[in-house]
Amino acid sequence: MNYKKPKAYLLHATPISLGEVAGRCCYNSFHLSEDESIRKFKVTKKVDDIESSELLKKLVFAHQHESVIEHINLTYYIEQISREVIIEMNRHRIGIATSQQSTRYTMEDVVNAWIDYNNEDISFEDFEKVVAKNIVDNEEHMITMTTKYISGKLKVYNREEQLVKGLTGSKKKKQNDRVKRCLPEVWMMDGVWTFNLRALKHFYELRSSGAAYYGIQEVWEAIEEVTPKKYLDLIRKGDK
Repeated sequence: MNYKKPKAYLLHATPISLGEVAGRCCYNSFHLSEDESIRKFKVTKKVDDIESSELLKKLVFAHQHESVIEHINLTYYIEQISREVIIEMNRHRIGIATSQQSTRYTMEDVVNAWIDYNNEDISFEDFEKVVAKNIVDNEEHMITMTTKYISGKLKVYNREEQLVKGLTGSKKKKQNDRVKRCLPEVWMMDGVWTFNLRALKHFYELRSSGAAYYGIQEVWEAIEEVTPKKYLDLIRKGDK
């Protein structure tokens, strides 16, 4: 099967120097840092960004003292993730903040298109194009099958209570809460995920494995592609 793959964008990353400051706090060893700003931290209470930290690598990989890298956070905007992958991510998440697209508020395009199709104002092919923009399927026959499935479900909901365009407020939420049950697991959502670096390391160790569900492997691959090397060096040992 041919599916759209997730795309990740790094929105923000805290300096890895914060992790080194945390580590050196534990041992009061600021004077041993390779970085001048960290050596002076006890006086200035300020620190510059750094490109690498031998101390953090030693703590993480030699001593498994990973709590110090929890002070380092990376925030990603990720798009084209299917509902079934998000369910997996959220069920197993540790140290990850997640804010994802809500179907309660974001179903107008498919509902409005189906109403137009049901009223014969647009063709099935036009409705299919709207569905295709919202699902991870790339193959024509799968898009057609999914469109028929969604259309069939919406017909049932429309018989129970007529679907209406242009609703706002609580009426819109109530209608969307009903019809979102027609959405298949291939429905795409966008969202923002923030990992502390220890959580990202955990995510990498589990989700880059060949035993992991391939949809989550693809999320990791998208994240890895936009993550600077200095962070990757603290979650995977040695060059990949």
